[in-house]
Order: sequence, then structure tokens, then C-alpha cells
Amino acid sequence: MLSTYLNYKLINKDLRQSLDRVADQATVARETKYYKENIGKVTSIKEFLADHRLYKYAMEAYGLDDMIYAKAFMRKVLESDLNDENSFVSRLSDERYRDFAKAFQFSADQSSGSKLDVQTGRQEEDMIGLYNQQIVKKADQVADDTEYYKFAINKVTSADDFVNDRRLIEYSLKAFGIDPTYYSSRTMKSILTSDLSDPNSYVNSIKDPAYADIARSLQSLAQAFNFETDGTLASGAPAQTEVQIKSVTEAYVFSVPDRITPLAAQWNTDYFESKASQITSVSAFMSDSRLVGYLQTAFGIEDNVSTREAMAKAMASDLSDPTSFANQSNNDTYRKIARLFNFQTDGHVPAGQAILGRDELAEITVTYMAAYDDADQKKDSSKTTFYQNMIDTVEDVDGLLSNFILYDYVLEAFGLDPETESKSTIRQVLTSDLSDRNSFANQTRDSRYIDLANAFNFGVDGKIRAARLAQSEGEISATASAYLAGATKRGQTLDAAKAETLYYREQIERVSSLSDLLKDKRLLTYVLDAFGVTLPSAPADFMEQVMKSDLEDPDSFANKLEDRRFAQIAASFNFAPDGSLVVQPADPAQSRRGILNTIELHTRQTLEKQTGTESEGTRLALYFQRKAPEISSVYGILADRALQQVVFKALGLPDEMAQAPIDHQAELLKSRLKIEDFKDPQKLEKFLARFSIRFDIENDTASSPVTMLFQAADSSDVSVGAMASFAQLRASRLY
Repeated sequence: MLSTYLNYKLINKDLRQSLDRVADQATVARETKYYKENIGKVTSIKEFLADHRLYKYAMEAYGLDDMIYAKAFMRKVLESDLNDENSFVSRLSDERYRDFAKAFQFSADQSSGSKLDVQTGRQEEDMIGLYNQQIVKKADQVADDTEYYKFAINKVTSADDFVNDRRLIEYSLKAFGIDPTYYSSRTMKSILTSDLSDPNSYVNSIKDPAYADIARSLQSLAQAFNFETDGTLASGAPAQTEVQIKSVTEAYVFSVPDRITPLAAQWNTDYFESKASQITSVSAFMSDSRLVGYLQTAFGIEDNVSTREAMAKAMASDLSDPTSFANQSNNDTYRKIARLFNFQTDGHVPAGQAILGRDELAEITVTYMAAYDDADQKKDSSKTTFYQNMIDTVEDVDGLLSNFILYDYVLEAFGLDPETESKSTIRQVLTSDLSDRNSFANQTRDSRYIDLANAFNFGVDGKIRAARLAQSEGEISATASAYLAGATKRGQTLDAAKAETLYYREQIERVSSLSDLLKDKRLLTYVLDAFGVTLPSAPADFMEQVMKSDLEDPDSFANKLEDRRFAQIAASFNFAPDGSLVVQPADPAQSRRGILNTIELHTRQTLEKQTGTESEGTRLALYFQRKAPEISSVYGILADRALQQVVFKALGLPDEMAQAPIDHQAELLKSRLKIEDFKDPQKLEKFLARFSIRFDIENDTASSPVTMLFQAADSSDVSVGAMASFAQLRASRLY
């Protein structure tokens, strides 16, 4: 049996040949062939997880064998936004999950066939997300505007103060159902200073019956303020009393939004709680429509004559009487109402009691706060479902503009008002070429228009266009991320790296052939730096040969190179062997580079596992060698059990050390290791040699004099050369 060190050296001496031998094994070759032939057919996370062979292959490739059973967990990993620090996968400490998520592109559209889609999967998801965000944003705006109104109105000392604040004008007008578009500050002052008893005052001057509703609204508006006819306030009088402020703000909160907002729900709850201590009879409760509506919303009861009658009967039901209304009803909700309320069968509460106990009141309010927006959510869900079902039927920009449901949904998602936006303007936005700085959308400098144009795939002619890029958007982002991450190592400032990234993002979309890329040295350098490689001095056409390589051919130029990063560069671009662009399926489940990486990782993982069946030490050494370039801190070592084993063993640290506080372990490793040494191949080999010999010493069941000599010696006194000599001596005795 070979020693760990010699076994490791034999495999690593010609690693490519070792990997090729594994790849040629019948089982490995069969599963790899299946993966290559079928991963491109996957159109969703659901399909990927459903194909166990594909899923298992990928999980094994990224060292996640022990999590193959956890498909629900892995779904969350794949659904995560890698650019969001708070996403599910970003919160996981194990980098394997992030690497796995990065290998796929499930958030983009993966539909197969030649049909062009007006939106990719990611664009559609973003659209729906924006629509939902707008709902929250509008609700927040209502709360913000109301808070501002309550604060600012108390600072107003004259009509001029009020009309000089456009935000106050618009809030008050909307509260009374009046469109503020046509009301200037001057007109608003005339309204506020109107004498309601004077038939000739401004608000009383509207005589046309067609405008009677507006006249009444203006009169109510004027009555809500205390300004004199000259715009001043009487001594000690506020612009509005607390009662008036409450009247205006409640009118705004309950009528202006198209839904019940969280603020409105809270105010309804405050009202219910306050009235609950005052009501003493069922009739009094039922005569207050706001209380009735609150209870109906909390328990999902429709509002009609029969349900109101049923509610009243339920409140007065005696649950101990099997013949009571609540007990006779087929609706459990009425029995719940009977249980909650303290009304007697005569419809009154016993003396000294409230209609609801503390716990019962809490139960109702909690239920209401969880259910107040159920109806609105149902409507939103219906709109979203319609959007999801119908957006794929759109064949050109006119198809979107002519479907008012889709059109409204889209504009509302971007905070645009479908009632006021011109369709001709929206058409120009949607057909803008965002790569052209002079396009209509870019010229508006309105982020809403620019984002709207970017949300669809319309060409300047209004038809759906195909993405024809040197790199897919996913590959562009991956390349940019890698470049930015390596800025410090290159001695580059982050600002300089961002400037280069901006150039890359802008220019890579304009590359229409391999020659375009190769002649732009700035672009080419960016790519090489992102992948962490340098060009050899010869041949002169090295990168041209790399990029034109057929990666399916094991004998192609890129595949023959020892440094596999060049093959990864070729896989990240969409160039044909003649240097022209190949239109790839828009954002498939996995890019060419992702497939290449997955297959190579699977082969490497298989090599390590097979080696481990005979020599666990060799498996650990090979694993450490593979992961070493990625180690950036001692915490990365401590977070990975295999890496920790190698380091502890190489440094002669006892296994029990792993039980010490993590910070203590980290400080010890910092004092004994230089992380940068793992980037140096020679220092890394010496480190692994030290690990290998110590592993053999500790795991050798035979106690030869040589082994005893090493065990007796202090571990820090054993040189790497001595270890290597020992390994060779030990191996020679086996033959």
C-alpha cells in the first residue's frame, strides 16, 4: 500500500491524465453524457429537481452529496438572488451553496424552441415584484403623506402658508375627492377664504347643476378650515382643530387609496377597540357600520342583509343551548362569534361587563389585522395570474398597448398612471434601444421610463427581438463580479475597477465578432483579469485559437491546455469556430461555462471520492489542493471540516482543538499560518507533504522503529525533506 504522500504525488503528477481516466470510466461517462444531453432541455427549477439524474450529478459536482435529499432547501438556494445580500443563499455560511446557485441561471427565461418571448422569466418575475412593491410603496406613501399633513398643518398660521405648500393642497383636495390637477394656489386660497354664508363667495358661486357634486365637495373643504375671509386666523384659532384634522386625514386614508392600507387597518382597529368598551347591546353594535364591517372582514363574512341578521343572532346566542341560532347554524364562524362576545340572549351585556373580554378582543383584532387585505390580495393575485397567462401571447408592442389590463398592470408596476400617460410616449419608451444614449427612453433621464424599456424585448420596429450577444447577461454579470472581486489582488482601486466594469458592460454588447473582441485590448484584458490568467508569450494568435476551440472536441486547442481557465473563457462566450456570433438560447438553465465547470467538478469530485476509498489522507490532500486558491481567511478553513482536518494535522494540532471557541482557534491558526502561502504552488506542496506524512504516522497501525522515531520527535522539528525520505523508504519496503 502506497503512503498518502506518494499516492498524492502520483495522482497530482499528471492530474489531467488522472482525471481523464476517471472520465472514461463507464459509469462516469454515461452520467456525464446524460447531463450534457439533457441539462439544456430544463426550463425551470421544478423540472431540474424532478430529473433526479441531472440533480444528483450537479449536487455531486459541488460536493453536496449529503444534501441530495433536501430538494425543498435546494429550491430556495436556486431561487436566491445572488446580488441580494439578504437572499437565502447569501445568508448561508457554506460557500458551496453559493457556488451551486451561481452555476445555474434559473431566474432567467429558459423556454425552449425558436419562439421569441416579449419578456424573459426574470423580467416577468421582476415585473410582478415591482407591481407588488408599488402596492407597498403606495401604502407607505399614504402613511408618509398623512404624517406630513398632521405635522405641517399645525405650523400653518395663514391661508398663504397653506397654499404655498403644494403637498398640503394636494392632500386636502384628494381627501374630498377633488382632482388637484386643475387647482392653483390662487384658486385654493379662494376656496379656503370663502364665507359659506355668503351666496356670492367662491365655493357658492358654482350654480350649474352638472357641477353640483364638485360644489358640495368644495363647500365641505372650505368648512374643514378656520380661515377668515382675508386669509388670517382668529386670535388663538388653529388652521384646523384636532377634530378637523382627523376628519380630513381619515377621509384621505379611507378614500384615496384603492385598497385598505396598513394605516387604515390600524385606525379601524383603534376605532373598534375604543367602541368595544362603550357598546352595551347588539343593536348598538349592529347600528355602527364600521364595527360591523370590521367584524365581517376579520371573519370573512359577506356584507348583506341576511349575514347582518345572522351576526346579530349569533352575538345573542347561548352556546349552552343546543337550540340557539349559533348551534343550529352550519357556519362555524357564527359559533365563534357567540363564543367571543358577552351578550346575553336579550341582546345586552351583563352589568359591569364589556362586550368583549381582553383575550377575546385581542383575538378579533389579531384576526382582522391578518385578514384586512385578503380581498385586495385576491384581486392582485387575479391580476398577476392574468398577466402571467397573457403576457406570452403578446407578439408586438401594439399587442401590449391594446390590452388595457396588461397595459395598466405594467404602468402601475413602474409607478406610472395609465390614466394620464400618453400611449404614444409609452410606445417610444418600449421601442427604445437602451444601448443608444440618444434613444427616447435614455433622453428622458426618467428612471421609470428607462426601467420600463429594459423590462421588455421590443426592437425599434416594435417587434420582439432576439438577444444576440457575445456573452449572455448572466455571463456578463459573472465576469464583472469576478473582475471586481479581484481588484485588490491586482493592486487596483475599487473605483478604477468599477470604471473598467462600466466600460466592459457598455462595450461587450457591441461586440459582433471575435475580431471585435480581440482588437479591443481593453476588453480582452478585462476578461483575462476576471478569470485570473495571463497570456503566454507565444503563439501570437493564442487567444484566437482558444476562442475558436470546439469544446466538445477533447483534442481542441483549449481542451489540450493544462490551465482549464482558458476553456472556461471560451465557454463563457458565444463565438462559432469561424469567429462569428452564435445566437444561443436566451439564458438557458445553465450556460456553456456552467456545464463545463459542472462536468469538470464532477470528474474531480469522483476522483477524490474514489481515491478516498483506499486512502482518506490522499482524498483530503487532493481536496485541499483544489480548494486552497479559494481560501481567504482562517475562518474559511474552520468552516470547512475537510480543510480544518488537513490544517490541524499539518500543524500537529490535536483533534480536541476543534472543541475550543472558534475565535481561539482562529487566533492560533493566524499565528501558525500564512494564508497567502496557499497561493504559492511550491509552498502548498510542502504544506501538503507535511500533512501527508503526519497523517500516515498517526494512522499507521504498524509501529516500526522509523514510525516511533517520528512520533517521539517534536512535530515542528521534522522537515519536509525528512518526511519525503520517510515516505519513499516506507513505500520501498512494500515491494
